[in-house]
Amino acid sequence: MRDIALAVSEYVDLIGIRLSNSSHYPKYNELFHEFCKYSSKSVINLECDKYHPAQGLADLKTIKDNIKDYQNKKIVLSWAYSPSALRVPAIPQEQLILFSRFMNNITLVHPKEFRLDPEIIDKTNANLSKTGNKLNITHEREEAYKDATVIYARNWATREYNEHGKSEELLGDASFMHCLPVHREYEATNEVIDSNQSLIKVQMKNRESVQKRLLELLLNNINE
Repeated sequence: MRDIALAVSEYVDLIGIRLSNSSHYPKYNELFHEFCKYSSKSVINLECDKYHPAQGLADLKTIKDNIKDYQNKKIVLSWAYSPSALRVPAIPQEQLILFSRFMNNITLVHPKEFRLDPEIIDKTNANLSKTGNKLNITHEREEAYKDATVIYARNWATREYNEHGKSEELLGDASFMHCLPVHREYEATNEVIDSNQSLIKVQMKNRESVQKRLLELLLNNINE
């Protein structure tokens, strides 16, 4: 990793790395930091097994641009069933750390077996202490979805657990978000994913816009 970082640093102005594997958590986050240690150029985390800052920024922009008074609306981060997607928990962990800085009413819902990294919860609680924002963690999905303004569904680390239901029955009037790819008819039904309540297309567009802005900021910093 040291030699790769030394070599690539000579060829480019910025480096983006995507490293993730649910079987070796948090090995890939550690590899990312090892690369950064030896790189002479700025390195962007395009996702590791622990964090996904680019997606987190796109999601924050999506909510900010589309949800009036978003700071005080109920934003739900929800584990979603999939029989085959063995995804790392980078998405909900990134959102907890980022959203806790800007939103006052966050709910995290997941089965007890799928708790997130305690270090992430500690960082989130530290943000909440500074901002006065609130986080509710529950294992009851119907309770979590009640009166929600945004429901962000995402599967992580599914192996044997088998709880799922008709997502459109629980969505109500809430906007729906998912970072894609989505396991259709499991994490959410087609009716929800393709409905007018879905913000997925906006999220995808915002991935482009926030990453272009990030590149601009970093390149300007180099030129200065």
